[in-house]
Amino acid sequence: MQLQPTYIAGMAAGLTKNKKPFLLQDQAWSTLENAYCWRERIKKKEGNKLIGRLSRILTAQVLGNADGAGAFTGNIVSILGLEATAEIKEGSVTVTAGANTLTEPATPDGTLTGAPAGTGTINYATGALTLAGVGAGAAVTITFTYYPSLPVMGIWQREQATSNNEETIFFDTIYAYRWSNVSSGFVEFIPGTIWSGTDADFFWATNYRGSTPQSRLFFVTNFVVNASNPIRYTDGTTWTAFNPLVDSLNNLYQARIIIPYYGRLLALNVYEGTTAGGYAGAVQIGNRCRFSQIGDPTAVDAWRSDQFGKGGFIDAPTSEQIISACFYKNTLIVGFERSTWQLRYVGEYGLPFIWERISTDFGTESTFSALIFDQGVLSIGDRAIVSSSGITVERIDLDIPDQVFEIANVQSGPQRVWGLRNFDKEVVYWCYTNTFNQEAGSFTRKFPNRVIVYNYRNNTWAIFRDNVTAFGVFQLPSALVVTWDSLDVTWDDVDVTWDDTSTAELYSLNVSGNQQGFIEEYATSEVSNEESLSVSAVTLTAGPPTTVELTINNHNLETGDIIYLEGLLFFSAGVPASTDLNDAIYRVEVESETQVLLYKWNSSTQAWYSDFTFTPVTTATYMGGGTVALLPRFNCQTKDFNPFAPATSQMALSYVDFQTDVTNKIGEANTPAFTAELYVNSFMGQKANLMLSVANQQSETYLTSPYYMNVGAAQQYAWHRFYATAYGQYIRLGLTLDDELMNDMNVHESAWELNAICLWSRPGGIGPF
Repeated sequence: MQLQPTYIAGMAAGLTKNKKPFLLQDQAWSTLENAYCWRERIKKKEGNKLIGRLSRILTAQVLGNADGAGAFTGNIVSILGLEATAEIKEGSVTVTAGANTLTEPATPDGTLTGAPAGTGTINYATGALTLAGVGAGAAVTITFTYYPSLPVMGIWQREQATSNNEETIFFDTIYAYRWSNVSSGFVEFIPGTIWSGTDADFFWATNYRGSTPQSRLFFVTNFVVNASNPIRYTDGTTWTAFNPLVDSLNNLYQARIIIPYYGRLLALNVYEGTTAGGYAGAVQIGNRCRFSQIGDPTAVDAWRSDQFGKGGFIDAPTSEQIISACFYKNTLIVGFERSTWQLRYVGEYGLPFIWERISTDFGTESTFSALIFDQGVLSIGDRAIVSSSGITVERIDLDIPDQVFEIANVQSGPQRVWGLRNFDKEVVYWCYTNTFNQEAGSFTRKFPNRVIVYNYRNNTWAIFRDNVTAFGVFQLPSALVVTWDSLDVTWDDVDVTWDDTSTAELYSLNVSGNQQGFIEEYATSEVSNEESLSVSAVTLTAGPPTTVELTINNHNLETGDIIYLEGLLFFSAGVPASTDLNDAIYRVEVESETQVLLYKWNSSTQAWYSDFTFTPVTTATYMGGGTVALLPRFNCQTKDFNPFAPATSQMALSYVDFQTDVTNKIGEANTPAFTAELYVNSFMGQKANLMLSVANQQSETYLTSPYYMNVGAAQQYAWHRFYATAYGQYIRLGLTLDDELMNDMNVHESAWELNAICLWSRPGGIGPF
């Protein structure tokens, strides 16, 4: 019987999980991971590009004195009381010992050379410092930069006097940071001020006026109620603790949310208490809105409700706590735990605001999930992903109605959800920790390991595998702008074009921070993910069997993840030692929250194995420098197809044609190889084919009539014929990267866009329906 085509194009459905796979429309996908629907095609997730790590610069720190032989041994991390996760930045170390100055070589390797005398070593991972020949009793000081390696807890823009030129402030659990320059990267913002929250106490920030209308203050809160974590504000030079009087005897001590509204500064979900009782005596009033006077919110009486015309408060008539707040047009939409309200301005001098309930069905679980749109405020609640206007609250997740229930509730899971709107791509990202994250029952993952992707232009969904603790916006400083004399961009760089707006000065980049303080451009690079984790220790076992174990604090990796490892530095017999562990791809097996075992791919046996040979010797000392990049594997699965089901006939598939792009964004040849899988009768436990690869470099074989071919020029897209016979009631296609392709960096560094699919099949006889 003649083959009949089933042509699928206009990929505008995305991930759909509200129906059984055989009921989905042809353009829908039953699984869509690390790929998403964009402008009617399926596109592989773009890579994350490293901007830098949050760091602190310490100058002339006193370590002690050399002994009588002119030697010194000590650990600068413990001597200076740095964080347990601290790592020294390579190339930043200068040691002064008496009259000697010791520095690192141009390519740092852990050695120090003194002038006029002295030698030494520095372990970047542990902070161990050894010196020799620096003079008996010499006083030892050190200047260096280090990475606290703490989770990123907030990314907020601080308004400056220059129009459209905002400074982004980054927070971890202890410090605030800003961008300095290319050599220093991210450095501490206003050194000397610290916080002491946990890795679930995220920062809320807002910009508002000060004592004069033209002044600009940056207000910050992490909602921790103690004297070390007050509400603070800054003009960019100093931090000022903020606990204003609300009447003659009581103070406002904390608030979950601070936001300006109609000339007043509002504090939502507050802690208040007596002046005498201080922070320890403050009590939470979770449904309260406390507001300041019109004008200067820092005036001594600005928040006092016992003075008419100054401050005041209004409590919502519910026992639920305020969780989120975001403006929709001229109304503040406030998400409570299980309901949604609007705080509406009515203009009364004594009581300028009133509460009005919008929905009793849907609330908000995650403070930082709220995002503003013209049609309403999008947020994530305990029952649904919703859009809230001043009139209604509606679900927008009907295609994936169960997705919110995969957000973990343990380890402060709801608090860790953070949203970001990408205006360029017209998508929204929400990071979250999924509930299916146990590693053999050994521990429960707490940091987000997934990202929900919502394309609000065509209302489609997808899931990314990423480690993100906070999202934000970062304006590209002039030092990072691509210019004619840029040293790290070449003419054949496939990731940058000379007319690319994302390389323009002050262009707003979408950035993410993770659990180790890495800051990256999020999903912007056409090539693979760059490094996002730092290796703090390496254990080499001689065996048999030989093994390589990495210690990575809060790695958040999962068994089966594929990583790229680079930068490892070793010492053997007291001198730098070479290693072949760098610049290689591995599979990880998670052993604990901090340790993973490495597996290498054997193309001959088509299997992963941990018993592989390596250098250096197992007695070598790891000196730091190692970084890990997570290489995501895209996984796209179609609906269950059978165009002959209405006639109660089975489907006999002969071959499938895939149309993909064959050039990258600047018209150069691309090699987006992928693996095609077939599944029969909705059974996902067995593949119906041998996972044959489809690669663009072989496409010329199949570019014959009637397939499109741009003769005499590089074509933009092409068809690829995939021969695979399968027979059954339903057939599902899976598009992914098998382990062989996952071990090819050329594949990871190539874009992949699927434009259309055509299945060629015939009726396969009456089946047992």
